[in-house]
Amino acid sequence: MDRIRVFKGKEWLAKFFIVFGAAYALLGIGLAIKYAIAGFNSHFPSGDWNSVLWIFQGILFVILGLASLKSRKYFIEWDERGNIMTI
Repeated sequence: MDRIRVFKGKEWLAKFFIVFGAAYALLGIGLAIKYAIAGFNSHFPSGDWNSVLWIFQGILFVILGLASLKSRKYFIEWDERGNIMTI
């Protein structure tokens, strides 16, 4: 029985995205709390919006990493008679 991976990707890169995204989100949350306590400057684009954008960026990186890890589970597989089975 032969098996081909549908999505080729490196597992370490997906884990890096998850760790990097979590670090960005935590940094953004920490800075947002700091700015909220000190008084949030809501003027855009010169205000304290970097922390909010870092939170969104971190969440997106985590989603990309998790999606990459999930996509590693899909294969196309066939038996000796040529019957195609997908997993």
